[in-house]
Amino acid sequence: MLKFHAEKSLPLLFTMGFTLHLINFAHYLRDGKADPGQVMTPIVDIGLFAVMLYSAFALIWEHKIFFKVYGFTNKLGHKIGYWFITTYVTVSIPGHVYYIITADGSYFESFGWWFSPIIMTVYVSMIGFLYSLKPVDSKN
Repeated sequence: MLKFHAEKSLPLLFTMGFTLHLINFAHYLRDGKADPGQVMTPIVDIGLFAVMLYSAFALIWEHKIFFKVYGFTNKLGHKIGYWFITTYVTVSIPGHVYYIITADGSYFESFGWWFSPIIMTVYVSMIGFLYSLKPVDSKN
């Protein structure tokens, strides 16, 4: 049985990210420019980071159990989705650690305003994927 339930923490994580990007995109629509630093502060990022770290741990630690509970053994598409989410969440951790420690958001400039609507679409897709999961009957 799953103990950490990444399928429950991930929708929260992606909803948090979606909200931050929605605010950033709204600033662009209103002002003609986006400054992620207005939305993302180290204090805000600590909350995001906590859920991110928990989710990454749960995804990696319990992947075999997760596959069994949700019947991923013969579903290549589900495995690809799972490992895409796991990679995305895990690879994001160092950037958030750096930002929390330094409050240097200069790397935000690498992502134009257009990044927000793209990643919001990805977040909605990942949330949909997570809510589509149904545990398989373990009695079989």
